[in-house]
Amino acid sequence: LTEDIDSSTAVRLMNPLSSDLDTLRQSLMFSALEAVNRNISYRNADLRFYELGKVYNKYGEKYVEDVRLSILMTGKFNGESWYETQRDVTFYDLRAVIDRVMCRLGIKELSTRPCDGDSFVEGVDIYYKKTLVARAGRVSKKILKAMDIDQAVYYADVMWDAVVELARRVKVTCEDLPKYPSVRRDLALLVDKDVTFQQLYDVAM
Repeated sequence: LTEDIDSSTAVRLMNPLSSDLDTLRQSLMFSALEAVNRNISYRNADLRFYELGKVYNKYGEKYVEDVRLSILMTGKFNGESWYETQRDVTFYDLRAVIDRVMCRLGIKELSTRPCDGDSFVEGVDIYYKKTLVARAGRVSKKILKAMDIDQAVYYADVMWDAVVELARRVKVTCEDLPKYPSVRRDLALLVDKDVTFQQLYDVAM
């Protein structure tokens, strides 16, 4: 379904239960999408899923087992209400969840870079300094079509082993509350279309 998964590193079973279950999973994405398909068939299209699980690869003679956290969002962001208009989930809702998870673990000052590959449309790699901590974006239409899903799905693959290692290095500090309340300002900027949000953030901070 996707060129991002390297079949040459797949771990194959010697005695599989069936021919289509002969390989250990290299990604949590497809089990999450299967759950989306199943829920939509039962007319439950507004979904939030996460899974903490293992993926497997073989590099040469070395078997590698990695723990990943997958986060998936699709459908409407909010339920029907008299007080607010419903809207669809966006990438920024997914990014907010990732930021909250990282913040709770003391991992801040994240940066983003466009990611290569065909799993995502407008996907990004999320880094803490030089360490890749997550890859996120809108799942490509090619994959959604193969999984028989006709609505936008936003998915994040969090490198949980790397995140846990970073969290161990974080020192928890406390500071006094500010004496004066913060002041907010709205800014409107006109910039070239090639300027990324990360560049603006780096300058502002």
